[in-house]
Amino acid sequence: MTDNQPAVLYPLAHDEIWAMAELEKLRDKLRFRVDGLRPDLLQERPEGFTLTMVDVISALHAGEKAFNAALREIVQHDNPTLSTRFAGKPTAYVSVPFEEVGALLNLREQTLVLLRRLGSEQWNRTVTDPQLGQRTLRDVVVEWANSEIDTLEQLKTMRYTLMQSIRPATRTISGKLMPDPTR
Repeated sequence: MTDNQPAVLYPLAHDEIWAMAELEKLRDKLRFRVDGLRPDLLQERPEGFTLTMVDVISALHAGEKAFNAALREIVQHDNPTLSTRFAGKPTAYVSVPFEEVGALLNLREQTLVLLRRLGSEQWNRTVTDPQLGQRTLRDVVVEWANSEIDTLEQLKTMRYTLMQSIRPATRTISGKLMPDPTR
């Protein structure tokens, strides 16, 4: 990395329009990952994983809180210095998994409202990350969208692993086979 090139976690081959579309997909993709699963299954650790699905969702929610706060800071202040890595830590224990899902989806909607209000010049606003250097708001949003794709893929794999490990009798809802467990 040279002084002119900030470090990035993902290639920034996309733009803010792509990132917005990806961030909007969270609602449907997350619902699709948890649809038909009982809350106790969301709290079960699939074989080969160190986290439960609700741990991943909780970490995503914590990351979204940090992302939302950083967006507000970048929009309101000129070149603030703050971390643009938003990996959240899961809540110690989530007693009602679907409330965590709902809280994440509500916060995402607030984030999308903020992003939709940005003018073209605001996407070029800068932030100085102590570890990654100077970046634009566009870079931050694209990187968050890329990171989220990985997290949603992890949830997909966790769901598939859970569905493969549970007894066949629990794979049915109202006597019918559940939809494709690979969602």
